Amino acid sequence: MDTPCPLTASVRAISQAYGRSFLRLFVESLVATVVLIAVLLMSARLVRSQSTVCTVCIAQVYGSGGASGARYHADFVELFNATEIPLSLAGWTVDYAARSGESWQSIDLSSLVLQPYQYALIQLRSGADGEPLPSADLASDINLNAQDGKVRLTQAGVEVDLLGYGAVDRAESAPASQL
Repeated sequence: MDTPCPLTASVRAISQAYGRSFLRLFVESLVATVVLIAVLLMSARLVRSQSTVCTVCIAQVYGSGGASGARYHADFVELFNATEIPLSLAGWTVDYAARSGESWQSIDLSSLVLQPYQYALIQLRSGADGEPLPSADLASDINLNAQDGKVRLTQAGVEVDLLGYGAVDRAESAPASQL
């Protein structure tokens, strides 16, 4: 003869002592628990699928380059590959716009391949004051406003990351402080 499951034996014993109402309550509670767990798991999966995961991100933006008292002699944007695979940036751009404008100045990143967890330094317009930057991966003559502006990263025309600083009309979440 098979040995019954201890849980089944316990439920039978309690049901005999307290009647069918306990068994019904136990089953209903069990079903409700299973449904609740399923709903929580589906919600977690939905939130995870809707969250944006950064593959290449804007790591830093510096817009005071070359100005009197500046730390560095040039403006710059630094990107970061947050994945464990090399990524070609063919079709990607870094764009800059004034605080309330939608007239974007673009830098083509097609010549860059970012290795896993690697940074890329893009040197922008330089001036007379400040320390020289490390060797840049790419250069452009775009001049960032040190007070307010927007820098975005796009892939095939789709915005991947956005950093708005100062008094801007648009930012990814909240604008960063002035550069």
